[in-house]
Amino acid sequence: MLRRDMYVDDIFTGTSTIEEVIQLPDESIEILRLGGLHNSTQDVIVYSVKPIHIQEKVTKRTILSEIAKIFDSLGLLGPVIVIATIIMQKIWQLKLNWDESVPNSIHIEWTNYISQLSTLNNVALPRKIIPLHAQRIELHGFCDASERAYGACIYARATQADEVISWQFIRPSSPHFGGLWESAVKGFKHHMRRVVGDQLFTFEEFNTFVIEVEAILNSRPLTPISTDPNDIIVLTPGHFLIGDSLTSIPESDFRSTASNRLSNWQHIQKVKQDFWTRWHKEYLNELNVRHKWTRGEHNIKEGSIVLIKEDNLPPMQWALGRVINVKPGKDGIVRAVTVKTVTNALDRCVKKLAPLPIEG
Repeated sequence: MLRRDMYVDDIFTGTSTIEEVIQLPDESIEILRLGGLHNSTQDVIVYSVKPIHIQEKVTKRTILSEIAKIFDSLGLLGPVIVIATIIMQKIWQLKLNWDESVPNSIHIEWTNYISQLSTLNNVALPRKIIPLHAQRIELHGFCDASERAYGACIYARATQADEVISWQFIRPSSPHFGGLWESAVKGFKHHMRRVVGDQLFTFEEFNTFVIEVEAILNSRPLTPISTDPNDIIVLTPGHFLIGDSLTSIPESDFRSTASNRLSNWQHIQKVKQDFWTRWHKEYLNELNVRHKWTRGEHNIKEGSIVLIKEDNLPPMQWALGRVINVKPGKDGIVRAVTVKTVTNALDRCVKKLAPLPIEG
């Protein structure tokens, strides 16, 4: 009955007699309880993990056997199971035989892992996450990958009748579920370490620097707003925050000035300018599809709004233009275009242009 008539957490079935109808609910609940998934009394998803005895000899066979016993049909234990999967990856890389003892480092890692598995018995997740009077429901999905694992997460955004918004966030300590926003955080950390280095900031200085960088990240163009060929206005993350693009007051260029000659404010501006120089170039390079240029596989065509690569732009200033003419070669590949900016028209090689991340 469960295989034939069950869909997700709903059962659509019937019986031939009244006696079978009376027995059906109790039997179904008992079967699901034995599976260790649904607690019908509290309407929550629960897990039951039996203690794993620590053995003196740990092998690839025993580890894989214990991992297979963790039943997670819904994928809610992904952040836990992925740790065991990474341990198995290390064992495979060592090319150990199935019954060969694992190295001491992996033995300790595995012992620490199984000693904490019993805490899963305390996990209880609500089966129903949508408010009763929700008027609008949205599903948002994110995914991300690293060198060792990948993950994905979908969470619900519900608007109730009184316009109260309810959010269901990703699990704690699971940044690998963050997808695009985690990529932006990673980029910030990467360049921050390189421009700050071993400098010591006070809380106020560091807070100012982070806010300045936040404005830089939220100033990046996303997609065109208008289809008017004379209009080059684009949508940015700043529009979602303040309803308009973010701007800044022009500052002197302090990048080539020694830090000991600058005031605290000027020093923060210098670090911000260094961050902009690094991140701005990397961001534009990422927007270009990494195919061989000679194959002509780019998304730049007539009417496209593009970012123009300029080396000396101040922070939060993006050189934008609209392609008004393409110039294909004899082989049909477009390698040069004419771009109209707010001031004039420029002839540019497509390698000096970057398409917007979201095409209009």
